[in-house]
Amino acid sequence: MNKPWPPTLEGITDRPSSSIPEIGNEMVKFKTLSQHLNWATSRDKDVRDFYAEQIARRLIATRRALGLTQAELCRRSGVQQSTYNQFEKAINIISPKQAVRLCEALGLTLDWIYLGDPGALPPKLVQAL
Repeated sequence: MNKPWPPTLEGITDRPSSSIPEIGNEMVKFKTLSQHLNWATSRDKDVRDFYAEQIARRLIATRRALGLTQAELCRRSGVQQSTYNQFEKAINIISPKQAVRLCEALGLTLDWIYLGDPGALPPKLVQAL
């Protein structure tokens, strides 16, 4: 099966979707971002590592641009520091639930965390990145 590289999450959201993306020879229906991440990361270690590394880079850059330590970021968002540390090290991929906590506490978007789209981020943060 030919896989697109780099993989993307384009068009996958947390709201119900009637779309059925075609992946190679398979038809796969995703209802949520979480389902897509679970599918993508369980099928191929390279894909999982790619997602984890890209997300980790954005989390590190964002935290530094905001001038926060991991401890400060975790206090604000309610994410445990030991858990968050694994996201920045690309050991684990941040779950949508934890990503929403970061978004609410820091003014981020899921599109930024998962897709790298800075379109809806605060302008000062975009400049600092």
